[in-house]
Amino acid sequence: METINVRVTKNLISLMDKEVKKGRYANRSEFIREAIRRRFEKSVRPEILAEIVNISKEMDRGKYISHNEAVKKILKG
Repeated sequence: METINVRVTKNLISLMDKEVKKGRYANRSEFIREAIRRRFEKSVRPEILAEIVNISKEMDRGKYISHNEAVKKILKG
């Protein structure tokens, strides 16, 4: 892992610390890593759903698609 420096307001630090104290995150770094992961999950999800729709349409037309082939198509994007 690499280290980066991020400047945040005292209010954001307070909010992060509350979540850590509640036990939802081990520390501030884990909170920030989770926020970054969630940001990228949201941006990828529509592409994955679109590919699933395409696969479903192919199957409706009678084309057999194996599980492995479907996973490869979904993950290629």
